[in-house]
Amino acid sequence: MALPNMRGKGEAMNQQKLAALYDKYFAETKANKGKIITIDFELIDLISIIGQLQLALRHPGNHGPTRALAEQFINRVRDSLTEMPAIQEVITRGFDTNYDT
Repeated sequence: MALPNMRGKGEAMNQQKLAALYDKYFAETKANKGKIITIDFELIDLISIIGQLQLALRHPGNHGPTRALAEQFINRVRDSLTEMPAIQEVITRGFDTNYDT
């Protein structure tokens, strides 16, 4: 697989360094599979991130398991906001192009 030409600290990262980075990345993700990460957000920040994800989900080339993961994330957050029905409704409408302005 050809690796992208990435830049690090102002210099082009060579293919060998990039391959080593990806090897470490995949080793870390494998070693930490199933690890739960807890992150605290202010509500408005979380809603903003959801909006960005919904926008990304509209891209016609956005398919596959990461798309499904983004949709599941949004739905889990929405469903957890049981005491905020208006926010839940706005998040739901974010999936429906009929509500675009």
